[in-house]
Amino acid sequence: MLESVSGIPDRVLGHVASTIEQRRDATVPFVVAVDGIDAAGKTTIAGAIADALRDRGMPVVRASIDGFHRPATERHRRSEIDPGLSYYADSFDYSALKRELLIPFAEHRPIRAATFDYRSDRPVSSESVMVEEGAVLVFDGVFLQRPELAESWDLVVFLRIDPGIALGRAVERDGEVFGRDVERRYEERYQPGQAIYFERVDPEPKADIVIDMNGTPFVV
Repeated sequence: MLESVSGIPDRVLGHVASTIEQRRDATVPFVVAVDGIDAAGKTTIAGAIADALRDRGMPVVRASIDGFHRPATERHRRSEIDPGLSYYADSFDYSALKRELLIPFAEHRPIRAATFDYRSDRPVSSESVMVEEGAVLVFDGVFLQRPELAESWDLVVFLRIDPGIALGRAVERDGEVFGRDVERRYEERYQPGQAIYFERVDPEPKADIVIDMNGTPFVV
């Protein structure tokens, strides 16, 4: 099986890139959402898709929901009462995301690809920038098909993965930094929050492309 430098099979990236190429108008902005649970591989897949599109000569912008967190005091205001609901309902500033990135991108106006740095818990100070005509925005994150955002995407890629496998990858990825706290966060906050998302939105059937991430990625 051929694989790209990202470790994602070329036939997976080729399918996604060809679908985007067929659907987009080269003069009109096009927005791709890469949706999935925590530790599904969204950042890796989104980056590989962006590289595949650039290889085909398309101008690409990369951004993530991680650039649109709310301050920690808002993100965790209900954590002691209901960590899962707190994660689903309070984590991200969707108004800022639409105001600073999604709406101006669609209207070919200057954009900001991030407004908040959750690591330092401070707003991002950056000027708006103009992007090329007909650019493709590849945006990754959790909860991307919730009602506030559902109409923002021209194409949705959903990553299917078993929560247990995702947790194992998260522990391997973040365990040295957070230790056993990784498992606690997933079991108490992230996984219950994702359960709310799946119950309310049922995201997989609504996606345009589903990629199974339980082993070597493949298009379902």
